[in-house]
Amino acid sequence: MTGPGWDISAASSSGDPALVAASVLGGDCFAAIVADCQAGGPLSNATECDPASLVGTIRLTGSFGFTQPPQLFRWLADAAARCQAVPCMTNESLGVFSPPLRASLQWGVSETCTYIFLLSGLLGLPRNAWQQFHNQGVDGRLWSKFQMSDYEDLGFTKGQASAAMQGWKGFLETFSQPGSFDPHDTSFIPKGPVLVYPQVILERLVDVDPPNHFEIEYYVNFAWSDRRIFHSCNGYRAEADQPDGDSICSLFWQPKIELPDAVESTIVQELGLTTQVGDEWGAQSSWAGLQHSLAYRQYRQRAKFMVVLDYLSLPFDKHALNFTMRMPGANRRDRACFEVGEPHDATSVELPASQLGSGWKPGYQARVWNGKPHQVRASGKPRHQIWDVTNFEAYSESIESDPLLGLETSEWANANNPAMMLRQLALADNESLALIRERAADGTYHICQVTFSIEITRRNWYHILNYIVMQLVLVLLGWCTFFLPPESIDARLGIAFTMVLAINVFQIVLVENLPETGDLSRLQWFTILNTIVLGLIAVESVVVCGCARALERRHELDRHVKKFVNRPDAHRAVRRIQRAARRLILLQKVAVAVEESLDPQEKGPPSWKERGSARLWSGRRGRHRPSDGWRWMAVRACAEWGDIVAATLLFPVLLAVSLSVSLTGTLTTAY
Repeated sequence: MTGPGWDISAASSSGDPALVAASVLGGDCFAAIVADCQAGGPLSNATECDPASLVGTIRLTGSFGFTQPPQLFRWLADAAARCQAVPCMTNESLGVFSPPLRASLQWGVSETCTYIFLLSGLLGLPRNAWQQFHNQGVDGRLWSKFQMSDYEDLGFTKGQASAAMQGWKGFLETFSQPGSFDPHDTSFIPKGPVLVYPQVILERLVDVDPPNHFEIEYYVNFAWSDRRIFHSCNGYRAEADQPDGDSICSLFWQPKIELPDAVESTIVQELGLTTQVGDEWGAQSSWAGLQHSLAYRQYRQRAKFMVVLDYLSLPFDKHALNFTMRMPGANRRDRACFEVGEPHDATSVELPASQLGSGWKPGYQARVWNGKPHQVRASGKPRHQIWDVTNFEAYSESIESDPLLGLETSEWANANNPAMMLRQLALADNESLALIRERAADGTYHICQVTFSIEITRRNWYHILNYIVMQLVLVLLGWCTFFLPPESIDARLGIAFTMVLAINVFQIVLVENLPETGDLSRLQWFTILNTIVLGLIAVESVVVCGCARALERRHELDRHVKKFVNRPDAHRAVRRIQRAARRLILLQKVAVAVEESLDPQEKGPPSWKERGSARLWSGRRGRHRPSDGWRWMAVRACAEWGDIVAATLLFPVLLAVSLSVSLTGTLTTAY
């Protein structure tokens, strides 16, 4: 047959199979193939020479795909040569359908022509489309860059061009889909997820600015095994190396990473994609003994991530700075997932020795480093002035790609929200519900992400020297009031109040420098308790001063009494005082007896004179209470021993309690 090609469109016709086969190949070509099979020619050894198989094979030429056995394609090449129908279809060109499959960028003109000849119906092109491609010398690399206008320039309609664009795009994406594929399986059905092994090296902690962000610089290496890789790439970068997609390396799948916690991110250095071809690709293998192809992508990135810090333990606080890397929602867990092993297997740090804790030196583990020794590597980059890095870990997890799937909602949402209505329809169908639960269990509705956690510890000498030590100095200066005489109340209160005002300055500085929080930090509790201690020192000064003055008045009265006790008229004065006292006591008893004898209803309310007399007599009676002696003993002890006890016992105890309950976190835990 010397016509324009096999009439593939006739393969879908119904009717007599022999007539359909004859219309596909043309009567002369079909008869020649049958005669060759009967005469024992080159085609006779093929199973297609069986009449039923021959007719079925010819009828299937309009719906060929990559799932056909290689023997069939070789028979087709021989049949084409026997009929002289398609000059481009040879055993070599039919290699595009033989596993392991090669990318279209490696096809020549004859291979492209053969592909279009057999699959023009699936691409939406006319049966003679191969002629236009063959005459124009279109190879696979050129065809991969075709646009709508290029198809129209070859004489195809807009509809045919659009259909061909979509069909051809689907084939090109077979190498860039996520999943674990077997290149020898032409069905291109994933056998499972592709496992991506991340390795992140923290190179610099740039800034920690709560509650806005923290900024880091890190090096990333993603490695994975992909058996579809048949070409070696060395640092391929899509933006710099052939940005039009004209490189074979642009076909291979790479993990696309999202940073959901990032405020902003920048690729500082793009090291590109590197691939190594496995032994299963024969002569194209990169390393002897490398069974399957592998790839890895490397880049250095600087990013800012959201951060919320807990300042309750300031200045002895430790924090975890977390950031997440996630694959896009299209890469579900059953197609691509992260694999990190143990928390310290996928992370390393390359930081200055001073930032890994004092005492660290190469070959030894840092005293404050909580990770593994093999994670640490010294660096000459500048360190962060405030924070030490003490650990770096990674955890992989999966999250639901559709959070609405397991959401419990209200009746209104089930009746009105379209998403919930669809969910209710699925729940009403037991088979659909079982399928949903099965896919939710095996990870179909989940996507993978890996969370990295950087543990940092504050370098607290700044706060210890500038806040804690200075406040202790101020409190100890307030202790000096105990060594001043109690009568110097003005000087003692002046020192105490001055120290209180100085402590308040520290409180103001803390309020201005720390973000607003719902609770108080350890340092703020320490400042408040120091203020209370200084206030108690001022109160102690007032009490001791009052006791000292009362005792001084008592001593002055005693001296005044002794001055008059030896005078000649002193005894007469004493007798007069005693007689007046007896009369007053007798009058008091008479007044009480008369008052008790009267009917309460007849007495009426007491007059102002009676109320005054009652207060007078009650006051005079109170002066003779037996507790007066104990009171004066307490006043004397307070005046003489108050400062000594406060300076040696009460004040040290209060200061120790202030230090322990504030800086150890007792109050922040109980508050």
